[in-house]
Amino acid sequence: REHTFCGIMFPVKIKDNIPIENVKIQSLSVRGHLGPITVWVAGIKAASPQENNFYHYHTRHGGDAPNERQVLMYSRTWHKVYQRVHAPSMHRYVSFKISPVTLKPGESCVFYIHSSHRSDQSIAYENAQKPITFQDDVISIYAGRSHLSTRPFGSLNIWGYPGAWKDDRAFVGQLRYCVTYISWKPNIHVHFGQAYDQMVLTLLLCRRRSQSPISLLSDDNIFLILQMCGYNWASNSSFFSSNKKKRRQSRLGKLIKLQQKKFLLHRGSCLPWRVLFHLRN
Repeated sequence: REHTFCGIMFPVKIKDNIPIENVKIQSLSVRGHLGPITVWVAGIKAASPQENNFYHYHTRHGGDAPNERQVLMYSRTWHKVYQRVHAPSMHRYVSFKISPVTLKPGESCVFYIHSSHRSDQSIAYENAQKPITFQDDVISIYAGRSHLSTRPFGSLNIWGYPGAWKDDRAFVGQLRYCVTYISWKPNIHVHFGQAYDQMVLTLLLCRRRSQSPISLLSDDNIFLILQMCGYNWASNSSFFSSNKKKRRQSRLGKLIKLQQKKFLLHRGSCLPWRVLFHLRN
């Protein structure tokens, strides 16, 4: 269910299972009545938190955060990366081009988007149904908390009572980022996965086989070719493998139907050799 209020705070973590150098988060987009918008960031760290207990939020004043997994809820410990007044936009996302936030694999941070507009419809968000509200191959966005105060980091809600924060809320919007990938090198070979390892081994074996045209290339040529290959060209993940299998099955089904129409197969007749070849492989 979607809600609207004065702000949304949510953690972001960069995955460490693919070979990347860093990720630059360049903009955030939300919708609502908006108004005077500020965007803050805090808690950049290389932590490995559990999914259901990503960050602890503390409202005590003074000093630093008690430990690396805790974020203090006052502005002195946060860095403002954006400030501007926006017109209302209830149905279209409005992009906030922030000062780039650079994270390395395994690092995490917390974003806080706030509107000082005196309305309970300033920024849209929704209830979080699970600890990770969104993820792709590079980034994970976790459940956070909404803010019910028109004052950034305020402890009183819009009606003047305590209880300005609501947990288990999900960011509704867009997050744009730029990824710097790591090119393959022999000394970082272990970070590219088993499928990539088999591709490298195959090329090097062909390089040593005199009957192969690849034997005409030097090892430096092979290394240069491998540096130009994407980390996912060797189908490292189950996503690529499953999609490849589905495409293969789809092509096979179409081929069988085509051959059935072409040869008018009946009970007891033999499948054409091309169909048998695909079935065996």
